[in-house]
Amino acid sequence: MLALLVRLGGWSAIASGSPAAAALLGLALGDASIPGIGDRALSSIRPEERTTPAGRFVAALDRNSHGKGILWVDYDSAVSLHPVLTSNL
Repeated sequence: MLALLVRLGGWSAIASGSPAAAALLGLALGDASIPGIGDRALSSIRPEERTTPAGRFVAALDRNSHGKGILWVDYDSAVSLHPVLTSNL
């Protein structure tokens, strides 16, 4: 399994930058989502279909099914960012 750790930043409507954060991206080459990928069970998505789409997205904050914070990047393609614990508390 290959993944890429990158720095992720954001901008507001007036183009002011936000602090960067680490993000884990990609398993497959490419930057386009497979049509209908957001409607499939995660277990049915083959490794070569696990791309990270590129582009500009209007993101929205929400809660996942466990009530935890989530940032939806592209809802139709099921692309989202979740906080990741980096230490044992």
